[in-house]
This record gives sequence, C-alpha cells and structure tokens, in this order.
Amino acid sequence: MNHEVVFRYANHKGLFNRTAGATSVNSKSSRSHTVFTCVVESRCKSIADRIRCKTSKINLVDLAGSERQKSTGAAGACLKEAGNINKSLSQLGNVIKILAEIFQTGKQRHIPYRDSKLTFLMQESLGGNVKLTLLCAISATQSCRCETLCTLRFAQRAKAIKNKAVVNEVIREHKLQQYKHEKERNQWTEAESRLISLTEELRAEVETNRLLAEKRKRELDAERKCSKELKDALQIANDDVKKATSVAGVRSVVSKLIHTPAAETSALNAEQEEERRILIDEDRGLQYQLKDTSEAMQAAGELPLPLKEAEGAVTAKIKPC
Repeated sequence: MNHEVVFRYANHKGLFNRTAGATSVNSKSSRSHTVFTCVVESRCKSIADRIRCKTSKINLVDLAGSERQKSTGAAGACLKEAGNINKSLSQLGNVIKILAEIFQTGKQRHIPYRDSKLTFLMQESLGGNVKLTLLCAISATQSCRCETLCTLRFAQRAKAIKNKAVVNEVIREHKLQQYKHEKERNQWTEAESRLISLTEELRAEVETNRLLAEKRKRELDAERKCSKELKDALQIANDDVKKATSVAGVRSVVSKLIHTPAAETSALNAEQEEERRILIDEDRGLQYQLKDTSEAMQAAGELPLPLKEAEGAVTAKIKPC
C-alpha cells in the first residue's frame, strides 16, 4: 500500500474522531485531546549474516487549551467538556511536576500515570526512553494573562525533565539461521514431550503392577487364614470324636473318623450320639428294674451277692464322662 494513501486514511480517521466547538473566545475550539502514534522500524542486513533492527515510536499529541467558563461563556455539553479538559490537563501537570521533582532531587516517588487516560497514553512520552519536545501556545492579550502564566509555569516544569534516550536496536540472525535454531528447538521439545509421556506410561504401569501384587497378596493371606481355620476346626472335630468314641467304648471307628471329611465326620458323630442315647435309656430301664427287684427282695431277706454285682456294673456303665 502507498504511504500517501496510509497517511490520508490516518488523517481522515483522526479528523473524524476529533471534536471541535464554538465559544465566545474561539470559533473552532478543540473539545478533545488528539494523540497520533506512529511506529517506525528499520532493518539492515550486515556481512555476518545478521539483521540489525531499529524501532522507534513517535507520539504526536495535540492538547486542548484550558478554559474559564467566565471568559468563554460555555454552557451545557460544552461546559461539561471544558470541565473534563481542565481535569485532564491538571492531572498531566501533576505528573510533570512529580517527574521534575524526581529529576531535580533524585528521590523516587510514585508517578500517577493511571489517574487519567491522557497521562496513561503519554507514559512512554514523558518518563520513558524518549526525547520530549513541548510547544506551548500563549496569547499576549491582557484578558488571557492568567492562562498565559499557567502555561509558562507548565512549560518550565516540563523543561526540568531530563531523559537519557538510547537507540532501540536489536541484532537478529538471518532468517535461515533462525529457522534452523527454531527447528532444533522444536525437535528438542518434541523429544522431551515424548520422553515425558513414556515416563508417565511406565510409572502408570508400575503402579498398576504394584496394586495387582498387593491384591494377590491379600487373597493369599485370606486363603491361608481360611485353610488354617478349616484345619483347626477339623482337629477340634477329631478330638471331639475321639472323646465320644472313648466314652462309648467304640474304638474301632477312630481311624475311620480321623481320615473322613468334615461332612462324614458330622454324620458319624450324630449316629454315635444316637447310639449312646439309646444305650443310656436301656441302662436306665435295667437300673429301675434292678431297683424294684432289690426292694422286693429286701422285704423277703438279704440281697444276693450276684445281684449286687450286677447293680454295680450297671451303675458303672451309665456313669457319665
């Protein structure tokens, strides 16, 4: 695009956004501040296959003049605009005053650039790496005497600001060399990301194997515990069977019960208990009969000896364990 076309477009856009109005002092009074920023960049290729880049930013600022309502006769929206203009100019004067004190005394202070949009936009132009040129418009008429004195004091304070500007120069390598470095950097980044992903996968696999090993260990412990409990139960059952068989006098079934499973052992225990109950009932019946017989014989005389021995044998047979 042609530079002349760009300048015309920027000028048209700026004039469209600019606001002006008529007062009793000026028929085309500026009712807004205008800031035009232009960035200039130059490149120079050196013999060592490097590019030297210089960058500069130009801020052109047109400040609206300070007004008094008594002299301008402003009213309504024009009066509100005048109040905003005076407020922004006052904040700009405060910033310039603080900057001048810093350069004169050397003491650091807070600079209120954010108090207004104007000072925020002019931050680099006031206290940055810049060269500042200020043009003040004054009037020699007696009616503008106060405004002229304020403008001259403003210029005097701005003159005390001493910036040490340096050239914004950056040395860059040629595009091909830069492309090679960028390619190598991308390769290293890709390899690093691949290594990180493999490490994460191995770590996840190790964690899964550890959880499986712990689960298998718990299962084995549970199986061992169950096996031990079953073995203890079988031992207790075998001991109970041995006691029962020794009391009943059935010694021949011991070896068979020791090697039988738990279900068969319980069935044999039930059968043995039933047989023992039947024997006890029969012995009780015999004991009652012997008792009745002995009572009947006592009436007739002395109890014979064989009958006493039989009664003792029955009593010993039904004696509980």
